[in-house]
Amino acid sequence: HKERFLNFAIKLLCDNDEEKVDEAKKNIRALFDKMYDEYNNISNNGISQISSLPKSQVADMEVDSNDVDPYELCSIQYKKLVRKEETTEKRIEVDRYLMEQCVDVDDPNFDILTWWKTNSSRFKILSMIARDVLAILVSIVASEFAFSTGGCVVDPFRSSLIPKTIEALICTQNWLRSTPIVDMRSCLDEIEYLESDMEESRGLTI
Repeated sequence: HKERFLNFAIKLLCDNDEEKVDEAKKNIRALFDKMYDEYNNISNNGISQISSLPKSQVADMEVDSNDVDPYELCSIQYKKLVRKEETTEKRIEVDRYLMEQCVDVDDPNFDILTWWKTNSSRFKILSMIARDVLAILVSIVASEFAFSTGGCVVDPFRSSLIPKTIEALICTQNWLRSTPIVDMRSCLDEIEYLESDMEESRGLTI
């Protein structure tokens, strides 16, 4: 399943150093949960603003029912219930995804965007994350670079786009129009840091 492959890949990148493997697994899962929470909050922002409360603030809402107005007490208890349910739902969706069998990506007909679109009903929040993450490599290439007939203004690798990449660049706009794109700069920085740390552990230079 996917979790087994993830563990295998981490061990490979960390040269089977158990200490580094454990640290990498914790960092990756923490980042995974952080992104999930951010997208889950956006998905539920039309229902309630309860999810914007810090977990610690909700968890600390232990009050004496005799000292609190009944309406306020009801609100506090409801916020705790919602936070608990959100945590449970996150664990179920994320764990269900990680425990599924890996897809055979060697299949020439496999399309990762199609897979996520097809399975978006089963992985509501994760499909939103995948949509934006997979669109990043396409969206960072300016359209004028793809269609410019002038000299190269970027390095040869980025300026020599193949037809399939250009097609993906155009088609991806349909994915980006549906919902506002989350500012994932901080999350991406953490991903780059983790990748850099793993590469350095193998003695490579990024």
